Amino acid sequence: MSTPTSTTSAESAGPVDWAKLVADARPGVVRLEVASCDARWMGTGFVVGPHQIMTAAHVAIDAQTVSVQGDGFNTTADVVGLDRGSDSALLWSPEDLQHPLKLAPVAPQLAAPVALLGFPQAVSDLRVTQGIVSGLQASADYSDVDIHLAGLIATDAAINGGNSGGPALGRDGSVIGLVTGKQVWNVEDDPVEGTGFLVPAAQLAPHLREWRDLTPPDGGRGCDGDNQAPEAQGSILEVEVVPDSAEAGDVARSLVLHGESINHGDYEIAWGLFTPRLKRDLGSLSTWESGLGSSYWTNLTVGSVEVSGDEAVVEAALRTEQDAKDGYRGQTCSIYSLTYSMKRDGAAWLIDHAKNAQGSPRACP
Repeated sequence: MSTPTSTTSAESAGPVDWAKLVADARPGVVRLEVASCDARWMGTGFVVGPHQIMTAAHVAIDAQTVSVQGDGFNTTADVVGLDRGSDSALLWSPEDLQHPLKLAPVAPQLAAPVALLGFPQAVSDLRVTQGIVSGLQASADYSDVDIHLAGLIATDAAINGGNSGGPALGRDGSVIGLVTGKQVWNVEDDPVEGTGFLVPAAQLAPHLREWRDLTPPDGGRGCDGDNQAPEAQGSILEVEVVPDSAEAGDVARSLVLHGESINHGDYEIAWGLFTPRLKRDLGSLSTWESGLGSSYWTNLTVGSVEVSGDEAVVEAALRTEQDAKDGYRGQTCSIYSLTYSMKRDGAAWLIDHAKNAQGSPRACP
């Protein structure tokens, strides 16, 4: 059990080298793109184990697919644990995750410095804001998702949409809390500034211990209206993004989310990643969906991404597997060389056109 003396000495140490602490933590912070059956949103998470990512419960609630952008990689994740009482959730990813962040063993003191890491306003590059611990027993209510929190850390560090689920670092680089939200109005409807909230590490630790060994259940997901084609049991969509740029990762995430949605039978989500023009060309969700049959994505390699304003051209290689009756000329494994035309729609990239450079897929070797 920590003593007040050890806490005081840690908090009153010399100046904090925030540049070094952020550089050390950066590989362990990830950008999340989440889709439900009828909406998409962004959030932040941080690595806590070989396959585990912690984020806010309100980021993970109703998630059908989760696309993850890390430091030099793109992958997917599933929700394996969620607790509204602490606004915390744990994701499991097939990626071999590196650089886990540690939860602080001791609560911060009032006025202790803090740095928040995340992806506010759906940006592609990591952002950092700094402040102090301005309170230790704050509370917050998010009635729309039935989350009511107490015992929170208050901070004056800037928080915006997309920061939720990100880590708040203390002066030693450990995670003192998880970003949950901020107060915008008081009970008298007066605007409030500089009041953000963090879920303390002490509230996160018990759930992390409880969920650490959980893995995603087989099947069980889907949206109303989907035909619930069997999931690709045991199949993980392997993704490689060759261009090493934030823009390339941003564009690739939409393709990953599209493929993952197809694999899980979440066809409404996959359909939602088409532009209105492509939807018109395809006719209807049911027509497009029926053409998929048993096909699912197994490998996606994004070879190049050229972005110009709100448009992008992507060269990619896609491998699919399917029953012989659904494959081109009876193929059970097919390889496509695709050129995607993409258009930016707010924070997301939508597929506007896809062309197979070879005219038809070739059979896997």
